[in-house]
Amino acid sequence: MNTFVYAGVVAAGAMTLLIEAYRNYNSSLTTIPFKEHPILRNMRVEQLCTPREKMAGFLFYSLLYLVTYAIILSSTEIYELIVRQHEAGLQIGPVSTLAGEEDDLASLLQGEYGKPVFISAAIIAIFSIGVLKPVESTMRTLSHRLAGIPRGVYGIIEKLHDINFEKEHFEDPKPLTAMFEKNSEESFSDSFYKDQIPIIKNSLHTIDFLSPGITGKQRIQHFPYSQLDAMATMSDKLEDLIEELRKKLSQPLLKNDDARKDLFENVMSVANDTIAVFSVHFLRNNRAIKNTRKGTAIDHVDTKLKQGYQIEVNSFVMSLIMALFCAMATATYLYYDWYDVKPAALKERIEVAINAQNAATNQKITRSETNIRDIEAEIRTYQGKIGTEITSTSDPSGSVGIEIAETSAPIVLNSDKEIEANSSEKSPDKATILKRIDDLKIRLTNSKVSLGEAKKNDYRTKLSKTALR
Repeated sequence: MNTFVYAGVVAAGAMTLLIEAYRNYNSSLTTIPFKEHPILRNMRVEQLCTPREKMAGFLFYSLLYLVTYAIILSSTEIYELIVRQHEAGLQIGPVSTLAGEEDDLASLLQGEYGKPVFISAAIIAIFSIGVLKPVESTMRTLSHRLAGIPRGVYGIIEKLHDINFEKEHFEDPKPLTAMFEKNSEESFSDSFYKDQIPIIKNSLHTIDFLSPGITGKQRIQHFPYSQLDAMATMSDKLEDLIEELRKKLSQPLLKNDDARKDLFENVMSVANDTIAVFSVHFLRNNRAIKNTRKGTAIDHVDTKLKQGYQIEVNSFVMSLIMALFCAMATATYLYYDWYDVKPAALKERIEVAINAQNAATNQKITRSETNIRDIEAEIRTYQGKIGTEITSTSDPSGSVGIEIAETSAPIVLNSDKEIEANSSEKSPDKATILKRIDDLKIRLTNSKVSLGEAKKNDYRTKLSKTALR
């Protein structure tokens, strides 16, 4: 198996899972409940958070796929359970498959290159329609909460609702408020709905102050990073709603309850939609408003929105996610490094050690055999000097016995030591020769014991080499 090709197949399986995770992540589990802000209905997930928050949530969600992929890919037992799960409804008890009787699926997956592809496809199927669908839904919900979906939009909307634009004195023009005061305020003053006048004026101030920054050409000046087709469509829709409200306010309001109720609901709905669209633009622009001018309403809004945002908290959460991802990647690398690379290197080291031990054992055997031959030759030499002969007997313990008897046979010199002995002026006496023979017998026994141990070690070394193969 080619290591680089296998790594490429594994990477392809991981990329397939990331693509599937990205597709699921961008789809919301439920319809986002924007009852008070109907203009935000059917908005995509990525349009309700900053790009940075979206990436943080996606990394958290993709870990579910990647961790599952790594566990199954590295575990033979779990992999076999998944491969054989289609047989669960057809048999009971252990599998008794004989050689050559494997089904097509198992035969196809025997190749190492097909394993990552099968695992990635199985994970997609299990998380989509399998028993792990609730787990996937829970992880997606948590990742959306981490990305602030839709909590981030609600937070900004709540802060904008807390601002009382009517009490603030800004340099911005107030065309809708002026129309209401001219054509409709008198109708509310002469009825039971006069308490709604401050609410209507505050809502009209909200529309007058916020709508110029999110509609028309001025939107590019304040929110340059949110110039998307979906955002432009939403701004155009808001601009149409504001234009319809302007037409109503440009005409004198009829003095009847239905007209007052209709105008009040229309003003509140457009104000809520204006706040919602402004919040989405603010999020998509990385929680920032560009090119603001001191003393204007939009500069005041920018200051208020940034007061409660703590960027260090998001940085801390992002660092935790990256640390978790790096820890998983490091653990996976160490696992494969130990169970795949280390055994190969360790096997080579063991083979080198066994070969070295085998060479030392063979050298010891050769040395012991040489010593035995030399000692036996020396014993025969001394026996010839005193006119004796040696009879070797073997007892059950393996020791050698030597019997000495006098003989009248002539002395035959067969070694250098014999020549050296004959060249001396005085030969050793019989007692000295017998003592020398006893010493040689002890040395002979020790050499044979050493030879036996060396042969045992040689046998163990051969067994180790066989087991290593």
